[in-house]
Amino acid sequence: MAKKKSLGSALVVILISSVLCVLLTVAAAIITGEMLYLVAALLFLISGVSGIWVVRNLDRKINGPRA
Repeated sequence: MAKKKSLGSALVVILISSVLCVLLTVAAAIITGEMLYLVAALLFLISGVSGIWVVRNLDRKINGPRA
């Protein structure tokens, strides 16, 4: 059960940090007018999605497939 809580908290940290980074870089792009910040936001989004994918696959390997 401790592993499941640990994976769940890892998933929450990944989600919160990714969303926060995307929002901040989009805000920076709007404020400064520099569109390279949108590239950074896209990279943060990709890293967040890949982090979620890794945690879910790890959960499946530990707990087996869901019925």
